This record gives sequence, C-alpha cells and structure tokens, in this order.
Amino acid sequence: MQWNAKDLSSFKEVREYIDTAIIPLLPISLKKDDLVQTGSMVELTTHVTRSIQTQFTGRTLLFPPYTYFRQEDFAKKSIRLKEWEQTIEKERFKHIFYFTSDLDWKQYETGQSNECFILPMVPLESMEEQFKRSMVDDQVKHFIPLIVQKWQLP
Repeated sequence: MQWNAKDLSSFKEVREYIDTAIIPLLPISLKKDDLVQTGSMVELTTHVTRSIQTQFTGRTLLFPPYTYFRQEDFAKKSIRLKEWEQTIEKERFKHIFYFTSDLDWKQYETGQSNECFILPMVPLESMEEQFKRSMVDDQVKHFIPLIVQKWQLP
C-alpha cells in the first residue's frame, strides 16, 4: 500500500494485515558539490522502496519520505525520526524499515523489530534507464530475504 488517496481509502479495511512501515530517508543538499550525489541517492532510494512495497503489497505501507538537509546535525534529525518511529509504533505497526543511501544512518539505533537498510551510493546520472532498472532489481532481490528474516524474529 502506498501513501496515496486510492490506497489509503481502503486502509481501514486491510489495516489488520499491514504491520510494516517502509520509510525512505532522503537527504537533500543545495551545495554545488552535493547536489548530483543527493539526487542519485533520492532516485535510487525512491525506486527501491516503491519496488519493495510492491513486492509486499498487503503487508506494508510505504510512508512519505523523511526528508532532511544532508548538512543538518545528525542528533537533530535522528531525534525527529525517533518521534516518527514512536508515533508509528503507537499505531500498531510491528516493524519499521528505513531505506537510505546516506551512510550517516548506520549509527541510528532502531528497535529490535525495526531496521535501517543502507543502499549503495551509485552515480545514476550517467546510467541508461535499463541499467538503473537492473540496479534497482538487484537491490530489491538483496533486501527481500533480509526483510523476511526480520519478520520471522519473535
């Protein structure tokens, strides 16, 4: 289920089956030397999270991205994300899976049933569409067993 009017209109009927939130963590930067790199990070993360959500339709809800300035203090953005996490957990989501290409999030402490998955930083700006699609498919294939494994933990 994606965060759009059509999908969310049926959310109440299927709520009992949806126990996993997928949240893309997207850095942005207006700095000249960071602009293209953050653009690639956003593009890959967006494509991968949409594809993963599609694979697990009926069990997952793809949330709008958690977007932040890359230069922002990590403590501040992690406190804000922890508030998101607490709010989502109160709504009976058993798992929260974050996806990002920003290596800063490796240090983020998630709860036992949550996970922050780090995607590789890939310069997508020079890739043809077929190679981008292949890259996304490879990442999805990599993360599917990790997600299933996380679901199987008590």
